[in-house]
Amino acid sequence: MVTISEVKKCTASTDCCLTGCPPSSQCLMGGWSKGAVLQLYRALLRAGRHLQYTDRNYYRRAVTREFRRCQSLNAPQEKEDALHRGQYFLNSHLGGLV
Repeated sequence: MVTISEVKKCTASTDCCLTGCPPSSQCLMGGWSKGAVLQLYRALLRAGRHLQYTDRNYYRRAVTREFRRCQSLNAPQEKEDALHRGQYFLNSHLGGLV
């Protein structure tokens, strides 16, 4: 599990994988961006492929529903908070589902 001290903040505006961040750390992008949201969405769907005790279709629908709900957020701070909640969920092994 990744601890808060291990999380490295990227200052680049490009994809974290292209900035040279070590693969062992889960990078947070410097700010909210469409690329960061899509990267998180894909990572959550990829992580859901490995679920054994939870219905994968339900998980996929729940992730999609949450992203669509957050799509209407307008305030930059709300967008940042939603992005950080999603990254925390991913880093915590899907909230203990995996």
